[in-house]
Amino acid sequence: MGIEIDQLSVRYGTIAGDSILAVDRFDLSIPDGEFVAIVGPSGCGKSTLLRVLCGLMQGFDGSARVNGTPTGSPRTDVGVVFQDSRLLPWLNVLENVLIPIRVQGKPRADYRARARDLLDTAGLKDFALVYPNELSGGMQQRVAICRALVHDPGTLLMDEPFGALDAITREIMNLELLRIWGATGKTVAFVTHSIPEAVFLADRVVVMTSRPGRIQDIVKVDLPRPRDLTTMSTLAFAELSGRVRSVLNAKGDFH
Repeated sequence: MGIEIDQLSVRYGTIAGDSILAVDRFDLSIPDGEFVAIVGPSGCGKSTLLRVLCGLMQGFDGSARVNGTPTGSPRTDVGVVFQDSRLLPWLNVLENVLIPIRVQGKPRADYRARARDLLDTAGLKDFALVYPNELSGGMQQRVAICRALVHDPGTLLMDEPFGALDAITREIMNLELLRIWGATGKTVAFVTHSIPEAVFLADRVVVMTSRPGRIQDIVKVDLPRPRDLTTMSTLAFAELSGRVRSVLNAKGDFH
């Protein structure tokens, strides 16, 4: 059933008592299994959209549905990955992956095998019992992705998960994410400021305007899959990246 957003508008109240329109009449449908990237200028409401979808925001206009049910309260059928891995330093990798199971009150013993399978898929089979400070930044983010998937959500929401990584590690993580996505078939909404990253990963790139965030264009990425780093050297990749960039620059929005 994927994601359905219909005429979504979100306002924030300020300390001064003013109202700021962050997202305005946003419409988007993401079918099951599709990978959609969302790009736009800072402050355009990209992260706000994800907060709505994972049930952390109430009081918006319009509607948003994930896996066929309305949002508006915290939900267990989505996985969320942030820019910071947010691993708990006093827990080992396996126990960090199992945090959603603990929070949801499910028996951890029933999910240990799945957690280990995810770590294996992410190339972390031999690191299950080490602690976060023993891992590189890229490895920590892979643990965060496993944590988001351990309870088998239908949808994965990712808010600039690789923004803090160096360029080489970021490319490696893009490949890891595509491999994990290919193995799990989840619906993905991926927020990023990187145009090349968006084009490399996604089936479609949603381009937003500056605040209030509206959809300025949706660029279909018809690059063949599976993709590897040589994809970024192709003329088709350059043309698609140029199209997204030209949309963003049309109003001088991207900064």
